[in-house]
Order: sequence, then C-alpha cells, then structure tokens
Amino acid sequence: MNDPAFLYVLISSVTPDRLCLGRLDEHPRQHAAALTAPWESCVLAYAAFYPDAGAAFAATAARLGAPQEPAFFDGVLADAIEVMLAQRPENLAPGTAARHENERQAVLAVADARATFDEAELAYYGTRSVPKDPRRALALYETAARSGVPKAYLKLGFMETDRHKAFELFRAGAMHGCDECVAELAIAFAAHGEAAGAERCWTRYLTAVGSVAAERPAYALAYLRGQIERGESVQHRERLSALKGAMQRYYGGLANVCRLERDSALAAVFDGYLAAIAREIPDP
Repeated sequence: MNDPAFLYVLISSVTPDRLCLGRLDEHPRQHAAALTAPWESCVLAYAAFYPDAGAAFAATAARLGAPQEPAFFDGVLADAIEVMLAQRPENLAPGTAARHENERQAVLAVADARATFDEAELAYYGTRSVPKDPRRALALYETAARSGVPKAYLKLGFMETDRHKAFELFRAGAMHGCDECVAELAIAFAAHGEAAGAERCWTRYLTAVGSVAAERPAYALAYLRGQIERGESVQHRERLSALKGAMQRYYGGLANVCRLERDSALAAVFDGYLAAIAREIPDP
C-alpha cells in the first residue's frame, strides 16, 4: 500500500556525527524551524519524496540503527544518504549504480558546504565554550560561498570594510539567490540616491518567499522608513500588511527589553517604529 511522504535527515550543527531521520507530508524545508530543537540546532542535509515512505523509512532506519521515531542518533551522514538514496524507486531498478553514486556525491557536496557555513557562524559568533575567531570565520565564509551557499555572501559583505567591495559581495549573493543580499542592495542604492535601483530590489525582496522577509522584519522597516523619510508613497502595502504582525512583535519585544533595562531613550525609538508601522501599514 502506498504511503507517500518526504523523508529527511538532519545533521547537528554542533556535533556532525549526530543525525536525525524523519518523515513529513510536506517538504521539510517548509518546517525547518520546527525541526530544529533549541538545545540542538541542526541543518537539513537531505530530503526527498517517496511514494511508499513508510516502507522506505523502516528500511532506512533498520539499516542505520536509527530510532523509528524522529530523534537524534549517532551516525555518519554519508551512510545515511547512501541508504536513503538506495530506497528511491528509480534506484531500486538494476543498472542505476552510476546515477545513484552521482546523486550521492551531489547531496554530500551540498551538505558539506552547509556544514562549512555553520562552522563559520560558530567561529564568528562564538559560544561560552568556543571563542570568537573572525579571521577563521572569514576564511570559512569564503569557502562556503565558493561551495554554493548564497548566505555566505551576505556575511562576507557585512565583514567587508570597503563599501564598494561589500556591494559587489551583496550583488553576488543576490545573483546566487540570497534574498537578504537583495535587501542590502536596496539599502545601498537608496543611500546613494538611486531610487530606481532601490525600488527594483525592494520589489524583488518583498515579493520573495514570505518566510525570509518575516524572519528579518528589520528589512521591511528599512523600506518603510526610507519611503517616509524621502516623502515618497509607501508601495507593496499588501506584502507589508502580511508582515505587519511579525514587525510589531519584533519591535514590541525590543521596546519591552529596553524598558526592563531602563533605557527609555532607545525604547522611545522602537515605540516610534511601532507607531509608523501601525500608521502606514494596513491590517491584514
């Protein structure tokens, strides 16, 4: 009996030999936040659709010694991907070994690039047990960018002190599909009075996948403030309306933190942002 669903494997950002095997009815990328436990951040390393996901999951879990329910276990990513690929219907037929190996290598290359990016993030931000190492972070971000991780260009742009070089890095990131780089280009264009370029970039950013803009409400506010300060009409009202709740929660939270820390001046700034959001953006 067919049981169609997506199977996925997560890899721990902290401990690369910790994996999690699971299944969902929708693509796991749409549920990335829900799949990441706060105590063990992780990266979606591989996901694919299986016409009979129940059988494929059971066979994969048995081969890997993984739990039958989604939970982290000790394993090797290459082995997990190899087993999952072997369960794909097109790879069960004879004579598919070469294609199977090519797909496995491609998936591992993407997973390695994402792991490099996560390692760069760890070096850049540091933790209680890992000191910050900007020089190492820079080298790792560069490697991740060359390996095809679009967001690495965003981080390289932030670290670049030459604004012209930073602009080119954001441009490269935008070309590779990083929506946040598109927003940074919009801000740069606006700062130099290039309204047409800024509007093109804001249109692309604000009409991109909603989850990206919702995660970074500061960009939506940057657009709103820029239009108000230049005395220009606010466009993209429907898109901004969909983001209004996320913007209000974000800046309302910051204002409350400032009040708790008795920073009334900064709290007033965030309250001003909230007033502009309420005034200029219609409710959904």
